[in-house]
Amino acid sequence: MTRNDLLEIANTVYINGGATERELVFAQTVAHAAAAEERERIKAANAPEIERINAYIKSLEDAVRDEREACAKMFDEVMPLVPFAQNDQGGCLTCGFTPKLAAAAIRARGNT
Repeated sequence: MTRNDLLEIANTVYINGGATERELVFAQTVAHAAAAEERERIKAANAPEIERINAYIKSLEDAVRDEREACAKMFDEVMPLVPFAQNDQGGCLTCGFTPKLAAAAIRARGNT
């Protein structure tokens, strides 16, 4: 019996109805096997495209990570405020902006 014969039997059982429980289980098994085979065939046929897309996604993720780190470094390299204008964490006493905390927050966004 060929694969096509099995598929024909399965299709007949599903279309005509009135099949026994055993025939339905057999038809379902054949249908699942055929679907799995088809998925593998499609996956193999599209493997180069999938690989290209995955590489592109990785390059985007790397670019985002690098840009995030560049932004965080800008805050790492901020000139310190004069001592009388600093809060206890080195930030602005008036507005509370703290470059070190901003850099940490930017880096933390990449870990979520």
